Amino acid sequence: MGRESIYEGRNSIIICIISSIFVVLKMYTGNNIFLLIFLLLTSAGILFDRIEYKFEYLLFFISWVYVLKFQYSDFSLFIFLSAMYIFICIIYMLIHNSKLEIKFLLGYMLFAAYVITIPLVGGSSLTTVLGFLLNYTLLFFAVSFVKNNRLFGRYIRMYALGLLLSSFIRLISYKIPDLNQYFISMTEIYTLIVGGKLNIRFAGADIDPNYYSIQILLAISCLLVSIYYDKERKNISVLLCMMLSVLGFLSLSKMYLIVFLFLVILALISFSRNNIKVGIKFTLSILLCGGVVAFFAFDYLYSSYFQRFVGSGQGFTGLTTGRSEIWQMFLSDITFDMRVLILGVGYGAVSLNDTMAHNSYLTGLYYMGIIGTIITLIYFNTIRENLIIESKNKKRFKILSVNNIPLLTLLLANFSLDSFVMEYFPIHLFLVIFALNYNGYTKHQMI
Repeated sequence: MGRESIYEGRNSIIICIISSIFVVLKMYTGNNIFLLIFLLLTSAGILFDRIEYKFEYLLFFISWVYVLKFQYSDFSLFIFLSAMYIFICIIYMLIHNSKLEIKFLLGYMLFAAYVITIPLVGGSSLTTVLGFLLNYTLLFFAVSFVKNNRLFGRYIRMYALGLLLSSFIRLISYKIPDLNQYFISMTEIYTLIVGGKLNIRFAGADIDPNYYSIQILLAISCLLVSIYYDKERKNISVLLCMMLSVLGFLSLSKMYLIVFLFLVILALISFSRNNIKVGIKFTLSILLCGGVVAFFAFDYLYSSYFQRFVGSGQGFTGLTTGRSEIWQMFLSDITFDMRVLILGVGYGAVSLNDTMAHNSYLTGLYYMGIIGTIITLIYFNTIRENLIIESKNKKRFKILSVNNIPLLTLLLANFSLDSFVMEYFPIHLFLVIFALNYNGYTKHQMI
């Protein structure tokens, strides 16, 4: 494999950008023919691109899930693309007689059996359950085709580029009435009154500013890993990181501000411990970026975030915007019912008092129970072990390692979100696990 192989296979970027134009045309005109063209182009990319690059199309469009619909109430076409990717992977395995690690396969089968069995016993919809399982099956096949450690940089840049482009489209839509009306009709618009003026909380192409924020945070944290290790395409990763950081603040999410500050401090410590020169460069970049943002939008951001923190009330309840009371309600219900505690209610069951837990750990425990949670963690660990085997690379776990930034970011951010049941979570998990054992291009990959 030659050195130029690092730059090969850029068809995915070209096709994704062209396909995204047709998604925008659909949003602007309301004509579904443009969405069909998008589907044909993206499907062709997944079908004909190399096996390790097929996943890039899903990484690019995962942040577009809610706009890839013929009607607002329909299933997202992302589900179709995911199913197509899985089907092609299965055919590829059969044709090439691909071997799977037994432990990895058993981990997935045990997880899948539990996910299906518990909900069906409780009478949940099979369609809903299979939709949930589809996301984690996507994770299984994505890991199965990581044959090269160098793919991490490509993957995270594709994910970040798709997220950035969808964000820019939403920003532009404020100046285009027909496009703006599409986003207004798509979801509830989250607003904040500051100084008697109504401000709209930015959510990109997502339906909730907080879920948009965690996608930004995950992209930034993984880009930092890529920036630290990769010399190739480093400037692109830095630019993506800086632009996404600014867009995240527009969400006016308390979670984003808290986790972002945690992420920056952690990165400063990690970079400085491992390479003081990189640490200094990172510090200067943060100061420069922060200075520019403060110059143009300090008053707006300060007053908005001040209102978000102070206007929600005092104490822990105010800080969590009432989430702590919901957490207590879920914790009480889970511990009160031994069946829920041990087995869970199963995904697809009616949420408790028609509300979500706003905490991935309680959400996972409520749906999966202790047994299901253990099975889920076993499955996640087999993913990690298989990724180590496939990428032929393993790093020692160090709590303040640069590689742990995405993991710690994900763990902290999900204290206030139900990411466990969201479409993007398995992809986040994939990138986090990949980052844990990444150290740039190994010698045999560069020769």
